[in-house]
Amino acid sequence: MLDISQSCQSSSREEPSGWSADGVSSICANLGKEVEIRPIEAMTNHNTTEVFFDNLEVPPANLIGEEGKGLRYILDGMNAERILVAQECIGDGRWLLQKGINYARERIVFDRPIGQNQGVQFPLARAYAELEAADMICRRAAALFVFLGERNAGEGRVGGVPGIGQHVLGMPRSY
Repeated sequence: MLDISQSCQSSSREEPSGWSADGVSSICANLGKEVEIRPIEAMTNHNTTEVFFDNLEVPPANLIGEEGKGLRYILDGMNAERILVAQECIGDGRWLLQKGINYARERIVFDRPIGQNQGVQFPLARAYAELEAADMICRRAAALFVFLGERNAGEGRVGGVPGIGQHVLGMPRSY
């Protein structure tokens, strides 16, 4: 089991909020009687659990990386996951858009498909344009991730607009 937990006091300056990423270590722990995992009933598509540790001893050899830098390791790996999840959402959007298009073709009102009405066509066209734009930005984020490296994937200008890369990767907007 991969876990992150506080292992030491923060050595760097504190953030204005009083929180710092330093002092949290990544460890690899063996599952045994010291670890209890309980499922949480949730209305999501993911398995959610709560984990309880009771007198779990972790040998120094199970430390991943440097002590106190574990949260930074975990956060650094999230950029790839953000890109992957964004692309998954684009796929979901395309599937849902196609369902809407099919419905607009098949639903007949006043002897004609509702898809012939501009009030239906324009929202579908806008959704298509937004999905295509999101796909291009996501592909750009993936290219930046590959060519600039993981830490720089959300930096700089994408499509000439500063901060778009940060927004696509789930970071705050700066424009």
